[in-house]
Amino acid sequence: MTEVTIGGKKHPLYFNMVAIERVMQGADVQNFDQLAQTGQGMANTLAFARLCAFYGVQAGYKKIGEKCPYKDAEELAEEVTSLAEITPALNAFTEAVSTFFAVAPEEAQTQTEGN
Repeated sequence: MTEVTIGGKKHPLYFNMVAIERVMQGADVQNFDQLAQTGQGMANTLAFARLCAFYGVQAGYKKIGEKCPYKDAEELAEEVTSLAEITPALNAFTEAVSTFFAVAPEEAQTQTEGN
């Protein structure tokens, strides 16, 4: 499992379907075409990064059976000292979305054969 260090403390980081959905809801993103637009502008980038960090950390703690130390994304953000600190959460979210929505090899072969 990936980790992220926030305020000098290491936290588990995990993105499952629920965490991906919560980031999208928090960012008011209705579909994945809008994800690229969400990162435009510094305020949106910071807000989106905060959501990725919070929901990734929350899901990470749930996966290991522990309670998340943050009640919400704002509480987590109070401990962040730089954007670089939560960049691993942005990267993990991007990777999780790509993996989650990837076409299964069997489906890709069926689509190719059908054309």
